[in-house]
Amino acid sequence: MNDSQSALRDDAGPPKQDGAPVSVGRRRFAKGAAPVLLGTLASKPVLGAPLYHCTVSGQISGNLSRPGDVTACVKGDSRSTWLLAEPWSGGIVKGDLPNAQCKFPGKLIKGTIFNGFQPDGSPALKEVFFRDSVSSSGVAPYCAVVENSTSTHATMFQVLNTDPAAFADSELLQLGQATVVSLLNSFKFAPDYPVTPHTVIAMFNDTYLGGGYKVNPSVTWDRATVISYLTSLYP
Repeated sequence: MNDSQSALRDDAGPPKQDGAPVSVGRRRFAKGAAPVLLGTLASKPVLGAPLYHCTVSGQISGNLSRPGDVTACVKGDSRSTWLLAEPWSGGIVKGDLPNAQCKFPGKLIKGTIFNGFQPDGSPALKEVFFRDSVSSSGVAPYCAVVENSTSTHATMFQVLNTDPAAFADSELLQLGQATVVSLLNSFKFAPDYPVTPHTVIAMFNDTYLGGGYKVNPSVTWDRATVISYLTSLYP
């Protein structure tokens, strides 16, 4: 059993995107996957265990009519909320944004880096996002986040703060941002959030290069589908 399958088992029990450009591909669902009903996700459900249809298992089962499963799946805080929130959850340090030279001098705090983040019992996030050696714009305090370039790792706050339009692969950055928000939400709202940190990380690791997250032997989600699912769980 691989990490993805194990991750599915973790959140298979009882149980819109906010400002970032949305690619056309994000609205596609892998063949065989039941669609995430984004149009119905308008309000937060009552407190309690995550509704079955909000979990990965519920999304692909086709059984969305269980008693009590009519409530919307929006259970977490949005990207814009986390950009302003202090402190962050789950031991993830928000920190500061680097200066125009992409450094953290003086009293600037370097937060938790994206690459290699590994909660207890979870796989580690793949190394994908890095900081330029110097701001590409030359205007403080902007420091560009780039893909697979240097050994200078970008922080989660940098990844979340970056404009997808300024990133070479905007869908990859959207996946990274959905991963950061989902991790923060899964820690803050545990055990009521529909996905666990283990599942969120497995989804990113399996799809960031264009591969698929294997939900079960017959259903695989591409990264556009993963983005659509994760972002359906928060405003």
